[in-house]
Amino acid sequence: MATSFDVNIKLGSSMGFNMAGALTGGYAPQMQTIRTLDGDTSTQNLSYDEYQGPVLQVDPIDDFILSATNTSSRHAVVMHNIGNAVLTVTDLLFTFSSDIKPILYFNNTDTLINNSVITISPKNSSTFSLAYTGNVAGFYDNALVIKSNNSTGPYYKIPTHQIVQITSSATVSPASFTTTTTQIGKIENVIYNITPIINEYVRNDIALKFTATFVTNSTAWTYTTGTNSATATFNPWEINNVNGTYISTLTIVANNITSTLTNTAIVNLNHTLNKNLATWTSPLSVHNSVIGMSYDLENGNRVLTIGVSMGGNGTPIVENGFNYSSILNLGIGTDALPDPYPTWANVCRIEFTGLAQTYLSNNHMVKRTLTKDYMKYFGEYDALGSMFIIKDDGYGSLTIELNHLRALSDDPYFNVTLQNLTRAFYYYSSVDTIGRIAIQSAEYSSPIDALTTYLFTGFNYNNKDKLAVVNTTVVELPVADI
Repeated sequence: MATSFDVNIKLGSSMGFNMAGALTGGYAPQMQTIRTLDGDTSTQNLSYDEYQGPVLQVDPIDDFILSATNTSSRHAVVMHNIGNAVLTVTDLLFTFSSDIKPILYFNNTDTLINNSVITISPKNSSTFSLAYTGNVAGFYDNALVIKSNNSTGPYYKIPTHQIVQITSSATVSPASFTTTTTQIGKIENVIYNITPIINEYVRNDIALKFTATFVTNSTAWTYTTGTNSATATFNPWEINNVNGTYISTLTIVANNITSTLTNTAIVNLNHTLNKNLATWTSPLSVHNSVIGMSYDLENGNRVLTIGVSMGGNGTPIVENGFNYSSILNLGIGTDALPDPYPTWANVCRIEFTGLAQTYLSNNHMVKRTLTKDYMKYFGEYDALGSMFIIKDDGYGSLTIELNHLRALSDDPYFNVTLQNLTRAFYYYSSVDTIGRIAIQSAEYSSPIDALTTYLFTGFNYNNKDKLAVVNTTVVELPVADI
């Protein structure tokens, strides 16, 4: 990429252009000899307030790439006046050779035709376009010199680089991609790198223009493009982790070279050892007072994942924040995702040993949102910071208890969340602020009678069929406990 700088040395005479008397449209400058440039200039590194008079600054100009006998694309030349007085541009001067020539394009207001000038007020800019033609392959270094009343010197030199190409091609690697997944939900991807080759030279510094066409019979395959690259991604959740072979093709056309790439994903899962056993989500209360659980079989091992409240990874903590809850985000395969548990603020994950024992949630935390650490306000003594007490009978049935709320925070709104969470296991509560929204089946959405309601107590597990069901009991309606 070319960069610009102020001229601070004496330049000899060379061939160039003067815009005076040129025709309208895509202008062909008149040829002239550039006068000896005696500008006494220096490069300044001052803040804006220190610039006195008009000060010219020009954005860097990318390389001009063109095929022989053709014209390059137009590159914008943006002239900024970072000084505190009007900048007047009076001439544009060029170096060039017989094999490479510039072409200038102006709009109706920014023109140097017929000895007129470009004026740029302080803190403003003016833009014209520059292109080059050439007929001999090679690499060229030229310069554009802007003549103005620039207070640091009348001549401002901008190097320009041209690449005239006769041969162009590209390579793409790898040639194909095949993956086999035996893990629930594991996302796989491949990055295809595109290498430009110009006049038989590898030019990784060039951002190549290319087209990508994607064909697939499965929504599990998607693709994205980047600078000199394309990425194909396979997400088995899109096909519900169903075993099979899923194929897509990515066709890339770059520098007239066509590469057809085949992507193959083989899903080979043992679904008797990997599956969801049961899920449960609490009736929802405002202020994100929600709890979700997923009880799963992973490679034959029983795993319980519990998520508390919203506000994870920037999810808004608002009155209706429970709309962001996703029980799928807690379940089997979540650990294979690039960003697991994105909506949940606190998450614990327990892998059971198969022995009868009691587990405290604080010993199995996999995610905490530091500004909203709900768990630390629950429990005492050995169970300090444990919001949940989980008892495994050794055969897979789980009794899950919600520990008591030990203390409140300094935030009254956060306290409403904490207090409502103490009643999350109850399918109904008349105590919760602004009530609650039951998302369970209809018979659980209101009190059984005026004094009782259902209470979630865990999961019953049937080892023979490797299934689990939500366990509840009928209890009296809760009251405020703090």
